[in-house]
Amino acid sequence: MSRITAHSDTDPVLVQELEAYGQESGVGANWYFNGHRMKLQEFWLARTPTSFDFSAAEHVVQTQLDVTF
Repeated sequence: MSRITAHSDTDPVLVQELEAYGQESGVGANWYFNGHRMKLQEFWLARTPTSFDFSAAEHVVQTQLDVTF
């Protein structure tokens, strides 16, 4: 969980964005195949207002495959 804040002299558009979605919560998982030579990684992040209103959240899902030769 993290919170993004801005100084009072920051661009007002950024301040509005942070008030709307300045709180983040996330979870991730890694799966390893063939030792550490191949990894599949999943991550989910919810950006919410500072009140943790998950009904107003923006959701981000990321999938990544890492292969070492």
